[in-house]
Amino acid sequence: MYKKKMPLDLDCGVRIAIEVMGGKWKSCILYRLEEGNKRPSELHRLFKDASPRVINQQLKELEKHGMIRKIVYPVIPPCVEYAITDDGRSLLPIVNSLKEWGESFRPKMEAILEKERFNIETVEKDKRGPMLKSKLLDIWRESVRASHHFLTEADIDRLTAQAESALLQIKTLLVVWDNQHPIGFMGVQERKIEMLFLHPDYFRKGLGKELVRRAFDELAVEFVDVNEQNPDAVEFYERMGFKVFKRNECDSEGNPFPILEMKR
Repeated sequence: MYKKKMPLDLDCGVRIAIEVMGGKWKSCILYRLEEGNKRPSELHRLFKDASPRVINQQLKELEKHGMIRKIVYPVIPPCVEYAITDDGRSLLPIVNSLKEWGESFRPKMEAILEKERFNIETVEKDKRGPMLKSKLLDIWRESVRASHHFLTEADIDRLTAQAESALLQIKTLLVVWDNQHPIGFMGVQERKIEMLFLHPDYFRKGLGKELVRRAFDELAVEFVDVNEQNPDAVEFYERMGFKVFKRNECDSEGNPFPILEMKR
């Protein structure tokens, strides 16, 4: 049988509280028993994400510490219920406070879990095959349609070859993956962000900020060019610490789209 190697530190109230309450399902069990006595099978059904073995073990520990009591009815077949004790009930204000805190923290936790879905990796030139190139161009088109409202479909078609060449030739290409699917990318060359595009389904999820932070930390980026007619992008880069130092009436290819050169 497993026995704890370290004795419980009875001089630390936090350690005692964790000893009693530590366990993923203990707070939930107490919360449910406050509603009324429950059979083990009822608790198993209430906590479907936990195995019966885990629930039974945590019931045993709560009973050991006097937070709940086991009631055995002298009938055939045997009938067992669990009830909350006064000591267990004294923990409910803490459980409720934890519940309220958890509700308030939920948006931040969702954002943390959302970020864990995504992976950013550098794709070398020899790994930018036809399939990846095609997917990144599709992302570029959808992103441009959603953000560059000053461009027509004819403009987008005409610029596609330029975007394709940039994807293949840019020195550093960072691709954002959602599981096995690319959903955005950033190209960097000579300390300058040359392109940053995300699929519209992934706008406003903090991925653009994460890419730019990577560019700062790993690639010493200082510069970026932004279409003046894309005010959301201008505002985004300003929030990231860039400032306009020059305005050009046309882009680098001579197209009549004013460009703002920005520096960090």
